[in-house]
Amino acid sequence: NGTADAADVTALAAQLAGLTPEGFVGDVADVNQDGTVDIADVAALIAIIMNANDNENNNDNENE
Repeated sequence: NGTADAADVTALAAQLAGLTPEGFVGDVADVNQDGTVDIADVAALIAIIMNANDNENNNDNENE
C-alpha cells in the first residue's frame, strides 16, 4: 500500500517462516539491500517504521 507498517513486518516474518503471504513482493523484501532476505530485513523494517512514527510525533508536537 506504499506505507510500511506492522502488516509488512508480519508478512516478511511469515515469508521467512516458509509461508507466502498474499500480496508479498519479494523484490522489495530485501529492506537493507544486502542481497538476501533474512531477519536483518525484519529489523531494518521495524527501524524504518519506528523512525517514521518518531518523525510523525515530532511534527505533531511542533504544530501544538
